Amino acid sequence: TQSSDNHSAPVRVWAGGQAIGVRIQSNRVTVVGYERAAGVSPAAAARIQPGDVIEKIGSHPVSTIRDVRRWVNLSPVPLTLTIRHGQLRRIVTLRPLVESDGTRRLGLYVRDTTSGIGTLTFYDPVHHRFGALGHVITDVETGMPVEGTGVLYDAEVTGVVRGQPGRPGEKRGRMDVQRGQLGDVWRNTEFGVFGRIHRNPHSALFKGPLVVASPAQVHVGPAKMLTVLHGRRVDAFDVVIESVAHQDTPSPKSLVIRVTDPRLLAETGGIVQGMSGSPVIQDGRLAAAVTHVFISDVTRGYGVYAAWMMQQAQASPGAGVGKRKAVRAAWARQATAARSATGS
Repeated sequence: TQSSDNHSAPVRVWAGGQAIGVRIQSNRVTVVGYERAAGVSPAAAARIQPGDVIEKIGSHPVSTIRDVRRWVNLSPVPLTLTIRHGQLRRIVTLRPLVESDGTRRLGLYVRDTTSGIGTLTFYDPVHHRFGALGHVITDVETGMPVEGTGVLYDAEVTGVVRGQPGRPGEKRGRMDVQRGQLGDVWRNTEFGVFGRIHRNPHSALFKGPLVVASPAQVHVGPAKMLTVLHGRRVDAFDVVIESVAHQDTPSPKSLVIRVTDPRLLAETGGIVQGMSGSPVIQDGRLAAAVTHVFISDVTRGYGVYAAWMMQQAQASPGAGVGKRKAVRAAWARQATAARSATGS
């Protein structure tokens, strides 16, 4: 049986660069601090710590703040909480504070949502998939990966704090929730966030989709980085790929990027927070995405191969197994061709 032509076709997507807002509804409730009344917090007295996850109140599983409020007020006193920290679980018993209206309080602050501004790496209007950020979203207080699903929004950049050695800068922006959802976030992984896109974002710099480069096709040399500095306009800036890691299987920190564009250096100092996910274009292909800035040298940072991000997008719910195999086969052929061309 012969393979169909689309199985050998290179993977093509539209390069991003647009500012996006991401809001993830976690499937767990994480403790982030204490609320004390007259200096008293039952949770603190019971040695519940920031970073702990509340899994159950009594026999009732909880995954949202609403669940916590409900079962704190309906469960028999004293309350029994199942607490997890990492892989360790323990049972905590405590008596909540009772306010004048009868409402019970544990004396702690919890969070079940996380939001922020980043950059779209690519989108596929044919299969309605996207990839963004290039790295995992973690909880601010605990540093743990956020587990859950969420929503993608358009965003605009309202200002930039210039970076300097020891003090990375940042983009400042706002989500445009008035335009409605841009997409659904299905997965939060070490290679970024992925899911389904509902409509094509604006401000694409290219007139058509680009081939996703295989890792073997990415090399040391000049490239372009796409990102937003003002409002919603995507611009292309000069960068140099200084080194590449030879990775046969997905792994972060695939390459090192240095900003050389005079305008970008003047306005931002180099790579700043909020540029995560900015696509890197080399030889007319989508090569990589910016992921991290070097604290000691903000002109330089890490990137991840776009191929690894595309694999994650293919693994999102609704993506076919056959298509993912075809993608991997296409990259293997591209890698073989690239090695033949370079003599390696």
